[in-house]
Amino acid sequence: MSDPVVSAPTRYLARCSRPWIIFTGYAALAVILTWPLATCLTSCLPLGQEPTDTVPLLNAWTLWWNADRLEHGWAGYWDAPIFYPERATLALGEPQPVSGVLSWPLQKLLGLPAAYNGLLLLHLTLNGLLGVRFLRGEGLSLTASRIGGVWLMGLPLVGTSLGVFQVIPIWGILWTLAAARQAVACRGTRRYAELGAALAVTYGLNCHYGLFLLTLLPPWMVVLAGGPRRWRLWVVPLLASTAFFAVLASPVWSKQWRELGGSSTRRDPLVVRAMSATLARYGRSPHPFQSRAMPVERLGMGWLKYALALGAVVMGWRIDRHLVLPQLCLAGGGFLLSMAVWVGWRDCNLARFMGEWIPGMHAIRNWFRYAVFFQIGMVVLAAWMVDRGNRWWCSFGRFPPWRIVFLVTILFVGLVESWPVPQVIEAAPEPPRWAHWLGEHHAGSVLAVLPLGQGPMAADHRRSALAMLWQPVHRCRLVNGYNGYFPASQRKVLPALRRLPDESSLRILRRVGTQFLVVYGSADSAVMKRSGWRRIASASEPGVELWQYTGGERATVTARAGASRSTRSPGVFPSEAASLARSGRGLP
Repeated sequence: MSDPVVSAPTRYLARCSRPWIIFTGYAALAVILTWPLATCLTSCLPLGQEPTDTVPLLNAWTLWWNADRLEHGWAGYWDAPIFYPERATLALGEPQPVSGVLSWPLQKLLGLPAAYNGLLLLHLTLNGLLGVRFLRGEGLSLTASRIGGVWLMGLPLVGTSLGVFQVIPIWGILWTLAAARQAVACRGTRRYAELGAALAVTYGLNCHYGLFLLTLLPPWMVVLAGGPRRWRLWVVPLLASTAFFAVLASPVWSKQWRELGGSSTRRDPLVVRAMSATLARYGRSPHPFQSRAMPVERLGMGWLKYALALGAVVMGWRIDRHLVLPQLCLAGGGFLLSMAVWVGWRDCNLARFMGEWIPGMHAIRNWFRYAVFFQIGMVVLAAWMVDRGNRWWCSFGRFPPWRIVFLVTILFVGLVESWPVPQVIEAAPEPPRWAHWLGEHHAGSVLAVLPLGQGPMAADHRRSALAMLWQPVHRCRLVNGYNGYFPASQRKVLPALRRLPDESSLRILRRVGTQFLVVYGSADSAVMKRSGWRRIASASEPGVELWQYTGGERATVTARAGASRSTRSPGVFPSEAASLARSGRGLP
């Protein structure tokens, strides 16, 4: 006799389980969730809930820089040509080497915007596919796993953060959690190596996710093993996989540790509090029928999934505790740590304690992103409840058509109740005339773009992000820059970049080696000529002027202590170093 649980829907899904069909289905769902992005893949960038396209421009530049360094054997990878003459500037933000490598063939074939958008769709698709694999490993049926996979694609934190590229790929987290269960249950060097590799890939996709996982993985594995007393089941897998991770990811974390280890990288406590979760924010979920809001404002899963998860806890505590307990640990840990700044008394809180004792945690600003683990745990519990209901119906041996309607309705409502308003997209700006002119005549020169905005918001640095996006065209080292942190050397340069050129700002910019100025607006010709600058009329256009320094004095390039010990110019494109030296267009 056949298993009554393997009823008509399950048999139908089994017949449609060819890999290409499953991949196509989830890819189509990714297109639907990001609509209308598919209509302009080669010319637009998605903003998500971001108020400006500064962050998408930064992430597109990051993908380009990774692909560019891959073609040159990773030479000068960390010394990205921004914040000139500062070194190791890529370590000040999310380097995203895994996404950069994955985007390289797409960049070569289709260009940067298409590579960015294509990889975004691929990440969403992998979220669903790895979600199904993870849920199947948790013991759920194929039907419930695929429903849960769809919900994981529509995770609220992902849906509201499509403009923040590194937040999208949660498939590294799902792979790591599935590998951790296998390492505890089966053990063996191959299992430990897979867990370490999954951790390293997650860290390469999003360093924050990797660091968060390292704090939550030990309690997760302890619960999987059955408690601290069964330490033999979790200590060896945890230590072995951590060692594998440390070796694989050492090129990234070791550099970041050196560059971000100082007290100057500590976040403003007021900013940390603003970017932390609260209980009220977990009660609000995004949905298509409300106005846009920042991701931190709406972390809720929707009342249907909350109700299903609560039912799973009540029912599963007796009949399936080995699944319920790990998910409660995962969801509870993410919930608590997303609000770590509020756990404590005044300045003595959990966030400060973790910042003092866990390397890298002092640099965390967006603590609310710990909520991704809460949301994953809620989806697993909700999918378990769907699975139990489906098994209960199947136990009667009948197949009423309305059951498919009910499952499809549950799937649709669970997805829509936590997916935000239709996504906002903006056209990727085309390189202007000055970028083409510099690329043809003065590649490798030092360029500053001004004026910047007057505030600290992302929109105030949009021109810097645009100049970074156009770097494949002009191939210049930028005094400007935008990243997770600004180097200490920028404290003197930023005021000069925030105003139209005057004699004092020109002296500061020349002190750091600036050879070209792009001025949005109209510079004072008398001041510019008196200071030794010449306007390039052929590269200027209405509203934008390009100026070249022609004065006789040699600029004094200042950088951090220790930078002078290297003979390589910071931020030089290695493939062009020899030609720059021959042409005399290197450092001033």
